[in-house]
Amino acid sequence: MGNDLEKPDGPNVYEAYGNSVSRMTFPGDLLTFSKYGEYKAGQDKDDLPLGTRLVVHPPTMLIGWVRWEDSRPVDFQMGLLSEGFMPPKRDTLGHLDKSQWETFGDGGVKDPWQLSNQVVMTGLDNGDVVYTFTTSSKTGRSALGEVLKAYGHRIRQHPDGYPVVELLMRSYRHPQFGEQRVPVFKLTSDPSDWVKAKPYVDALSKYMGAGGDQVADDVPAITQAKPTPTRGAAKPAARVAVKASTKTTATKAAATTKTTRRTAKGPVRI
Repeated sequence: MGNDLEKPDGPNVYEAYGNSVSRMTFPGDLLTFSKYGEYKAGQDKDDLPLGTRLVVHPPTMLIGWVRWEDSRPVDFQMGLLSEGFMPPKRDTLGHLDKSQWETFGDGGVKDPWQLSNQVVMTGLDNGDVVYTFTTSSKTGRSALGEVLKAYGHRIRQHPDGYPVVELLMRSYRHPQFGEQRVPVFKLTSDPSDWVKAKPYVDALSKYMGAGGDQVADDVPAITQAKPTPTRGAAKPAARVAVKASTKTTATKAAATTKTTRRTAKGPVRI
């Protein structure tokens, strides 16, 4: 049944209610990098060995802000990089009174809003191996930035390719905190570091359609704001963002997400 009703700029009452009761979803197992230099995957934080090679799906890249309370995410302002989303300025998000911020062990304060990135990665040889890598650290965002820079350069000549990265780490000595370990996504100009996107897009769409989401209980939905900041209210829901991420891949695959109720932790700040 179709109609010509004009869509409102902001969420209507049905969307607003759906947002308030929905859960945050993300494809596959959550993948993070720990301060000990380890890649941890899934609810049980299983080790993913250094040297593991994964296919990165750049069109699924979500950028924006996550707000933390008591070491858990409670609010999100994130959207798809591929759709031109620009994170709002920090001073528009509220919670500016530093006297109300949580503190580090050394007495320093930590901003409850953290700039964050997340992107889908899948197995090189197995399309059913799906991870969502998430990070709020500068070093993690920088590592992803190197991959996106290479992808942006390459798609000018080869728009049908996805990068393959090797999960590595490096360390440096901080004058105050000692040895610090940071993630590295090794990517070279070797042709084997790039694969045809379509088979991996299709595999991810099939995985999502088979109920490949994880659900993080008691975590609010990601808010995906409109790409144009002047248009006003934020747009709803992690499910929107996850579905859009599969639709904005090379083949514009349309995946119907069927959520499974697997308890999983939300994005972990590293």
